Amino acid sequence: MRCGPSKKAGRGSGGHCAVATERDDHSPRFYVGARDPDADLDLSRLQSVYDRHPDVVATERVARRPGFRREEEPVLAVGVTHIDRVTSLARQTRQLPDYPIGELACFNVDFSREFRYCLETGVDPTPTSELSTLRLSVPVTETSNEVYRELSVAGDTVTGSSTSSSRSSTPATRSRRPSVARRNGTIPTRTD
Repeated sequence: MRCGPSKKAGRGSGGHCAVATERDDHSPRFYVGARDPDADLDLSRLQSVYDRHPDVVATERVARRPGFRREEEPVLAVGVTHIDRVTSLARQTRQLPDYPIGELACFNVDFSREFRYCLETGVDPTPTSELSTLRLSVPVTETSNEVYRELSVAGDTVTGSSTSSSRSSTPATRSRRPSVARRNGTIPTRTD
């Protein structure tokens, strides 16, 4: 089985395809609570501000551990309409005159989309099958050249001009559909 070009098909691994699923029943959340665990803050004014905000789906008071060494304490959970609104809504807590700067802290603001979703929905992010790895490397003799004319893709050597070796390696990489591509330190990346 091989995943086709469909937008719903993800990278295959061991003959399995990932299928993207949209869920309408999930809204990203962040939490607001007291910076000082011993503070006794009334979050009702903050809750009413967020309840009226057009980018907020719902608010509720819940018990959460806002930090590694903190016990559960009451915090305000703020569900938002879109993941892109989390940061700007969290920043707005600093602009409220009812709470002096530094009194409130926001939690779960800077998570990646994927990590946030798994954390909030209880989805296990562990792949259901073994990850396939593709190794890319360049022989040491090529590293003194500005342009590589030889490349190894999963042990198969591709040679020629830099353009032809690049063109030859692309189908070899695509046909294997790796979960992870490993490269030796001599192959530059776009960020190098």
